[in-house]
Amino acid sequence: MVLCVLPQPIEAPSRSLVIAAGGGRDLAWPHQRVAAELLARSGGRLVHLVLHGGARGADAAIARAADQLGWCSLVMPAQWQLHGRAAGPIRNRELLQQAIARAEGHTSLTCLASVLVVAFPGGPGTASLVQQAQAAAKPKTEPPSALPTAAAQQPADDPGLAPLDPATIRQLHATIRTLPAPVLEGFSKAFRKRFQVPADAPSIADRICQRRHHEWIETFMVSHR
Repeated sequence: MVLCVLPQPIEAPSRSLVIAAGGGRDLAWPHQRVAAELLARSGGRLVHLVLHGGARGADAAIARAADQLGWCSLVMPAQWQLHGRAAGPIRNRELLQQAIARAEGHTSLTCLASVLVVAFPGGPGTASLVQQAQAAAKPKTEPPSALPTAAAQQPADDPGLAPLDPATIRQLHATIRTLPAPVLEGFSKAFRKRFQVPADAPSIADRICQRRHHEWIETFMVSHR
């Protein structure tokens, strides 16, 4: 088995994973063995999502393994009719991009989500997935170490991106909880729209972490007094 990890910075109270997995169409491993491998590689961390290509063999076993483990999964099949022989590498690139985007979506001040790429035995298509993952994880002048979070990619001189201290975040959460139910529902919808919170994110609580969030919330509160 080939294993490649695209980690986020390690200083965080907790860490979680989005897994991108693949392997050969001729892989005959039972899904129980695949589940055991995935569980061991996850190291006991919370797994938000498992992405795979939906083909026979390894992908089918990965799908059943994720179901056995109670993990959500997302199928991203290659578009062979559209892209021809290039469909496999294109799908692998999109698979990794989607995994990174999902990990960034689950990253907050209290939890940093990483991408874990697991490649089961396979052929050229599996090798392409591993090569692209290694290229994404490898800085230009250092050995593979870390991918920057979405926050790290923002301009450092924007004061709105300054992180909030834990006490301020707790105070904001307490203030928000005092809102009447109809106002709270409107607040949640407006916050999600303003800061582009993914629709599948169960809560916005972990998204309130920057000065711009604080300022927007204060404006909302003043306008709804």
